[in-house]
Parts: sequence; C-alpha cells; structure tokens
Amino acid sequence: MKGYIYKITNADESIVYVGSTTLTIEQRWREHMIAFSRWNEGNIRCAAMIYHHFHEHGIDAFGIRLISELEIEDRKSILQFEQLVIDSTSCVNKQAPWKSAEDKHVSKQKYSLEYNKIHNRELVQRECGETYTRGHKARHERTERHRYGIASEEERKHIDKTSCAKIAENDELGGAGLLFYCPPSKQFCEVRDLVTRLVIPETLQDDVLHHYHTSPEGGHQGESPGNLQATYPLQIIAMDHIPSLPKSYKGNTKLLIWIDIFTDYVIPKASASRTAQTIAENYE
Repeated sequence: MKGYIYKITNADESIVYVGSTTLTIEQRWREHMIAFSRWNEGNIRCAAMIYHHFHEHGIDAFGIRLISELEIEDRKSILQFEQLVIDSTSCVNKQAPWKSAEDKHVSKQKYSLEYNKIHNRELVQRECGETYTRGHKARHERTERHRYGIASEEERKHIDKTSCAKIAENDELGGAGLLFYCPPSKQFCEVRDLVTRLVIPETLQDDVLHHYHTSPEGGHQGESPGNLQATYPLQIIAMDHIPSLPKSYKGNTKLLIWIDIFTDYVIPKASASRTAQTIAENYE
C-alpha cells in the first residue's frame, strides 16, 4: 500500500501546510477544493488549517506538491512520517490531523469525562440566592427552599400557610393547656403517646433555667467550696435536680442532671422521685 506526504503552499512558500494521503496527489487536491468550498459556504464545521488562508488569499494562489512516497501497511502508519515532516517544517499545522475511529472515540470519551467532572463540580449562584454545584441542579430545583426563594410575595404567603398547616398536624394541646409535639414519623396511635414531647417556647427556656438555677429547689446554695477547677475530663462531676416539671407520659416529673465541669458535657435523666434509691439507680 502506498502513502504520500504532500505540502500545500503559496508561490513564495511563506504559507505551508503538510498532509498525508493514500490517494494520488491530484485526487487529494480535488478533495481539498471540494471540502473548502463546503466549509466556505458554512455547510461543514471541520476544516484544515490551510482553509483559512484559502479564504484570505484565494485558493488559486495555492498549489499542492509531493514531498515523499512511502510503502505503508495502513493509513495509521503514515502518520508517524507525516509528524516527522511537520516537526521539521515551519507549517501552519503542528500535528497530524488524521485520527482513526478508535482514537477519536477514546479522545472524545476522555474529554467528556474530564469536562463533565469539572463542570458538575462548578458552583453556580441561583436566582433563589442559594449556591449549588451544577451536578445537583435538578435536585436543588425540586427543593422547597428553591421554590420559596423564587416565589412572589403572594406565593410565599400561600407556602407559609401550607407549611403552618402541616406543622399544626404534628402538635396538639393537652388537658392543662400545654402544647405537645409528636414527630411525623411516629403518627401511629399506639406509638404517638409514647413519643410525644412537651413544647417549651424559646422565650421561656432561659427563664426556666434561670429560675431553677437560683431557686433553693434547684439545690444551688452558692458557689462550690474552694471554686474547684477541673483540669481533665470527668475529674469533677456536678449533679443537680430540676423538679416540679409537667408530668411526662411515663409519669416523670423531675430531671437529674450530671455535668462534667471540664467539658460541660451534660447527661439528663428523667425520674419520678428524688429518693436516694432512685438517684443511686440513675447514677449506676
């Protein structure tokens, strides 16, 4: 099988294009003329580097010349010879443009994987004000936060009403006028009463803590003797009671609290009494 290395140049060889083919030089030149005509009309995107010079100076100012004739096994084997000529010539193309179908597939696949990996990790600012990665675009647009962020004022009021209605289903008033909350995943009748929790407003939490911290019922009669300072975890453990709380579903009305002075780690334990036996059992 014969292969040919050729060059396309203008009259003074200031513009040189190197190529290879298994066709005759005349046939290859006709192919270039047809491809340039289609590219110039916008019918094809792919173009040899020389076509831009054809467009600027006119194709009639160029001609094709044979550089060498070779015996080759297949079309791919001539690329090495073509690349050697390109490397040793000052030409407009810097590498052999021809690729086999397998090479094109591998190159395209590699580019797609690398591009998609970078593209999907790119951070994007959405109109809702949130930031997300491109790969999570569809997931983000399905979220309530996104829909709320792009909603109008009237739509937001409707969303707020719907949300409040859903929340109200999880709460109910007790006999003493106390508000109790039940997690949505525990709505079965036989389970609901076992997981119901008392709701304490944030505005009252500090007041409750302050009351039981300063009240004698809380067991606080002043600072610790000597103002002991712990130097490592579990060196000094403080213990206290919080009594007179609303009765829970298990009948507990008191909290036994342990606090590690060094780490401020708190362990609460609910109980129904403050007897020494109960405290000892809880401590164990």
